Amino acid sequence: MPADNSCMFHCIADSSNGVFSDAASCRARIVATAECWDGHQQRTFDVGATTYNGVNDLIAAVCPSASSFVEWCDDMRQSAAWGDVAVLGIASVMVNAMFKVYERRVGGHALVASVGAQTAKFLVRLEYAGRSHYNCLLLRPRPRPHPAPGAPKPTPPAPKQRPPAPKPAPKPTPPAPKQRPPAPKPAPKPTPQELLS
Repeated sequence: MPADNSCMFHCIADSSNGVFSDAASCRARIVATAECWDGHQQRTFDVGATTYNGVNDLIAAVCPSASSFVEWCDDMRQSAAWGDVAVLGIASVMVNAMFKVYERRVGGHALVASVGAQTAKFLVRLEYAGRSHYNCLLLRPRPRPHPAPGAPKPTPPAPKQRPPAPKPAPKPTPPAPKQRPPAPKPAPKPTPQELLS
């Protein structure tokens, strides 16, 4: 991220899924949103394990250098003002994200702060470098360890055997055709003698 005193705003804009177009619009919209939320206690901001009710409580708690909410807004509007935890708190609600802030340590990065609700839709990782600069932090997947030379190769799992296919159900036997009762025998023809009698 550029080291122009707006590095945090660049990080937020880059990870906002298009909500903010650039650092300047990000800064302006966060301050304008804070002013709109002034006095609204139903807005909550999670910083670590602490929840602040309202933007005034958030700024008063995490920005001790600002003597008032109005002073914080006036300062944060200036392009030379560094972003702070209150900026991350307001942005976390605006973009429904949790910001996790890491510092580089020996052997990797260590989590130093989390800002935003645990139920947030997005997770954004930031690197706080040299106690004065923020970068977006993209984590690489850990490489798989290579086996030691001469170590036996792991055996692949046996292929799964499919259960035998079920036998098809027997076809139903069609019913036997109905038998007609035998036709009655015709009466025997009378003989000529029977006719004369």
